[in-house]
Amino acid sequence: MKYYYDTEFLEDGKTIDLISIGIVAEDGREYYAISKEADWERIDRHEWLMKNVVPQLPEPRDRPDLWKTRAEIAEEVKEFLLFDKKPKLWHWYGAYDHVVLCQLWGSMIDLPAGIPMFSADLRSMMTTGQAMKLPPQPEGLHDALEDARHLKVRYDWFYGQSKAPEVGKFFRVVNVPAFNGMTGVITRKWQTSGEWLCDMVPSDKPFGPCDEPSMFKDWVFSTDQIEII
Repeated sequence: MKYYYDTEFLEDGKTIDLISIGIVAEDGREYYAISKEADWERIDRHEWLMKNVVPQLPEPRDRPDLWKTRAEIAEEVKEFLLFDKKPKLWHWYGAYDHVVLCQLWGSMIDLPAGIPMFSADLRSMMTTGQAMKLPPQPEGLHDALEDARHLKVRYDWFYGQSKAPEVGKFFRVVNVPAFNGMTGVITRKWQTSGEWLCDMVPSDKPFGPCDEPSMFKDWVFSTDQIEII
């Protein structure tokens, strides 16, 4: 089962300290917690966190059930992720998120059995152009649970676009004088219904895998500019 997660944290270039964590499971379950053991004195002096993250956190007096010790969070996250025994973790620009998640249990060798040693990064699956076209997050930016929810939205959108029937078909360019006759393969549905993201194959090269070095990546053509071959 896929799990989409986000964390907020205090980091100083040497250490990463958990503030909050949000997880959304593929089956609709959600988890959210705030660490009451975070270094709140240092957080109070951190301008960016005070402006962007702290205002998103519910007050302890309003939601005492969400403020927990690291040990409590570690145990609850383990139970949440191992619900189906084979969790697959997804994050967004998540190099630090994976570290702060794993450090709930200590060092890497302390990672509980069944918890993956890596997380897949949705951002790494995209080119810059595609990432800029993703559905915008309407609210709750830097709220760990809202960010995790929107990560699932992005994942569903991205892979939903990728599964269009035309994806994987080969084509020849027409109606574009500078490129007429060039060949390529459709790799992904683009933003609008009549446009496709394509990898171009030089006309003197045979068709091959999408990662073939001879290809020119991420060209966008409209339906009337290509013909399927």
